[in-house]
Amino acid sequence: MARRVISELCEKILERERIYCSALAADLARLTKVHGEVPVREALQMLGARQADGSDRWDRNGHALAVQRGLARAIFEHQTSPGNFKSATEV
Repeated sequence: MARRVISELCEKILERERIYCSALAADLARLTKVHGEVPVREALQMLGARQADGSDRWDRNGHALAVQRGLARAIFEHQTSPGNFKSATEV
């Protein structure tokens, strides 16, 4: 496949990722406003613990969980330090 097409797909995926992250941040801000910071933090911790313990049977090595955590970390780092990331067309 042409590099131009792949680069365009990368940009589209990154744009969607930014939209999803913004939507989640807005939802979490609203939940925090309604329910308070402590309950939301505890709910996120509970969710994280469930995800860590509830990997699918086929995924005995925890690959899916490792990928999810890696993506979440990368998205968070991109949000906090966007200048540290190159455009997908430069990769």
